[in-house]
Amino acid sequence: MMSKTTLVSLLIVVCGNLARSQPYEGPDTLWTRVHIFPEINQTSCDGIVQLSDGDFLCSGAQTRDEPYEQLIYLMRLDSMGSILWRQTYDFGIAATFSAYMCPLGSDRVAILNVVYEGDLFLLIADTAGNILQQETYARPSEQIPENIYATRDGGLFILYHDLDHEALLVRIMWMKTDGEGNVLWENRANLSERYLRADAANETPDGGEIITGFRSPHGTGFKALLIRVDAEGEVVFEREYQINDYTSGADALALADGGYLMCGRILVGENPNYHHLPFVYRLNAAGDSVWCWVGSMDDYLDELINHGEQLSDGGFLLHASTGGYSSLIHMTDLGEVLWQRRYL
Repeated sequence: MMSKTTLVSLLIVVCGNLARSQPYEGPDTLWTRVHIFPEINQTSCDGIVQLSDGDFLCSGAQTRDEPYEQLIYLMRLDSMGSILWRQTYDFGIAATFSAYMCPLGSDRVAILNVVYEGDLFLLIADTAGNILQQETYARPSEQIPENIYATRDGGLFILYHDLDHEALLVRIMWMKTDGEGNVLWENRANLSERYLRADAANETPDGGEIITGFRSPHGTGFKALLIRVDAEGEVVFEREYQINDYTSGADALALADGGYLMCGRILVGENPNYHHLPFVYRLNAAGDSVWCWVGSMDDYLDELINHGEQLSDGGFLLHASTGGYSSLIHMTDLGEVLWQRRYL
């Protein structure tokens, strides 16, 4: 049997002054590290956070064939990407899917996973890798985790899917916990369909959330979906956006003026020669479109913008990727691209 080798590749970039008046091609790569673990069959690197001392903490799930096991791992790197330690955890309930992670204060992290039974599984650990707490959230149907982040009040927001196999329905769900993982409230989107997905959530200035993904009402084609949630978890609005028959959202964030930015991709071409193109919607506070930018086939073929952030100059730094490289795009608040930089 051919042996299998797992590569975990971490790419860290340092950004300079992004609001320059002179032509600028983007920040340079500080360093790139590739870590090889030949004893592992398969692994994922699902979360990475930078600690206050400059070190990095990575999380993921791994499998091994002989003996077969599925474990959660934490790995600490120094500020140059070298491994300081790597710890695996076996809780007797094999972890599946991914191990999403977010910082929880300055000295803890929260890790979200799911177990074979289909229940959400939350770990809280310190930055030395010691498990402080674990919570399992049992539900009647199967759960799929999608996103976790720490809220400004010290709690956690968890985005997940509820799979009703009997009714052939998917529901977008979310819950808020305190800093110890105790559930404060939970709610769901009004929509429930067979083809429905939420990919990302971010906190809004008023303590609510903005969630994005896509829906496929009849199982053919996609519509990008944006859900605004208030501080108590109640739905404020659900909006759909469609550039062509295959439009899906990947990330959204609340802006300083009360509006929103939504990123995603469209599918172009004919089967089997499909390609992706990225898009950005600038929206007002009600979710109405102010402008929409779509990348060209010549410059942005198969790029997916999976995260965005607003800069001090009012513009945006967009993080994109393909199967072969990552890239950064600096865009003004009017949708003009100032520069794009690719990192292989």
